[in-house]
Amino acid sequence: MPQSAAPQKAHRNARLRYTYEGERGVDGRYAFAQPSGLPAHHLYLCAAANAELGRHIAFRDYLRTNPGAAKAYGLLKKRLADRFGSDRQGYSQAKTTFIVESLSRLLGHTPS
Repeated sequence: MPQSAAPQKAHRNARLRYTYEGERGVDGRYAFAQPSGLPAHHLYLCAAANAELGRHIAFRDYLRTNPGAAKAYGLLKKRLADRFGSDRQGYSQAKTTFIVESLSRLLGHTPS
């Protein structure tokens, strides 16, 4: 999706009762809060060429092909959910080291 199409897509999501929350610290990624009454989930919108989307897909694929890493990540997420409760920002930040190290292994270099 071209960057210029994002506002139009954001407007459509608003009609579906999603609330726009801004980029939430990631350039070119638009976050939306779910409408009440739906199961918990996160909705993001970004251009197909967005570097952050590429990083998310690479991490997803890494977990799919590395069952040990997927299990470790799942356990980490459970511990962090217990620790951070509804503090979404704290929870997300606490996962960062695992994600950065995993992507570094995938790309064959050490994290900075």
